[in-house]
Amino acid sequence: DRYNNLAAVCKDATRVFIIESHIVNDLEEARVVFQNYVAQELEGIILKNMNAPWENKRSNNQVKFKVEIESDLVVVGMYEGTGKYKGMMGGITCESADGKVITNVGSGFNDEDRAYFWKNKKDLIGTVVEIKHNGLILSKEKDAIHSVFLPIFKFIRDDKNATQADTLETMNG
Repeated sequence: DRYNNLAAVCKDATRVFIIESHIVNDLEEARVVFQNYVAQELEGIILKNMNAPWENKRSNNQVKFKVEIESDLVVVGMYEGTGKYKGMMGGITCESADGKVITNVGSGFNDEDRAYFWKNKKDLIGTVVEIKHNGLILSKEKDAIHSVFLPIFKFIRDDKNATQADTLETMNG
């Protein structure tokens, strides 16, 4: 009823639209819907209890389905930030050991990291870092076939060198 009421209210709206909704009867049906969304390079789904009341906060009646993959990549470059991060590192450019995956990573750094690494680029370029992301996507860069969706810096892998970073094959599972 709540969904139908919302659809009725928004039917003539030009800036608000109702997203797709699927009714599932069990966890396996939810997984199929999730996998279809991921195949379309979408982030995931939220499984909701249809009988739960609406809450203006995180709810135990909703579960997020989201792909999260950890990969080890080599830092090959760094770029300056903009706005608040002008004069600091905006992010890093990383690639796989085989050069078939290239991605920019601008999330996961605190302000102190950004300032330090911008002044000390040599401490990060050439190192292996672990990133978390939501899967491989086709790259918009000319030099690589693939990139990653929503990359987030986790930490430096002092225990690995560039030849031990992941490759497209190991990232593809």
